[in-house]
Formats: sequence, structure tokens, C-alpha cells
Amino acid sequence: MATPLTTLLPKDQFVCHQDVQLSFNKLKQLMTEALVLAMIDFSIPFILESDASGFATGVVLLQNSYPITFYSKNFCK
Repeated sequence: MATPLTTLLPKDQFVCHQDVQLSFNKLKQLMTEALVLAMIDFSIPFILESDASGFATGVVLLQNSYPITFYSKNFCK
């Protein structure tokens, strides 16, 4: 979902196209409408789930099936 935004990161690549604006608006909506993350309870075990494809990887830390934190990263070319 945020991939169009990451295309803006290289130097002299900041060109805001419609797909970039749509991605920004969707992420802004998701982050301001619903609480996604939960508070950590160190008395309960954690679950770490990961996934990778040919171009990116993602990891989420869960507790009682609720996401605590997450990380995603595109691979280098």
C-alpha cells in the first residue's frame, strides 16, 4: 500500500502522481480512523510472523492475535 510513497525517497524523484496521492490518503485514513496497535503485556507470550516476496519483506509482532508493532521493507534492486 505504501510502495508508491517509497518511490519518492530517492534524490530528485519527488513527483507526486495520482497513485502517490491515493496511497498517502489511504494510509492517512487508516492511521487516523481506527486504533490498530495494542499495548504490550509482558506476562503473555509474543508471536512473530514474517512474510517475504521477491521485492519486500514484512514482520508483525502479535500478542493474543492483536498486532503490537510491525515492520516492512522493500529489498534493494
